[in-house]
Amino acid sequence: MNLKRTIRDKAINTGLSGKYQIYHPASGLIILILDYIFFTGEVFLVTAPVSIGLLFFFTFLLLIFIQRKYGRDSWFKALLKAVAGAIVTSIPTPIFGTIMGSLILAVSGLNNTKKLNSDTPKNT
Repeated sequence: MNLKRTIRDKAINTGLSGKYQIYHPASGLIILILDYIFFTGEVFLVTAPVSIGLLFFFTFLLLIFIQRKYGRDSWFKALLKAVAGAIVTSIPTPIFGTIMGSLILAVSGLNNTKKLNSDTPKNT
């Protein structure tokens, strides 16, 4: 079996049931990590206008790529998800530890790490 396909299928089938998992887990990580990097330090105060624009642009590109390639979404769905994720990420406040951060974890399946760990083979 193709290793790439196995990883992709495992990522899609983890987390909440398939109909509620909106984002691919990698998309959820991108949203949370980029938001954390850009909006938790004091550097943001100096570079706010540039940071928001760059963050939106890079988040959009990364999410549309991940959702098309690994999430297997149509162009329209991937575009909508990328725009929504980029907007959430570029709001100039950290979402880590908030309801919005929890929602991103839930809709990308990252809240169910127990299932991810149980699927990995153990060396005995």
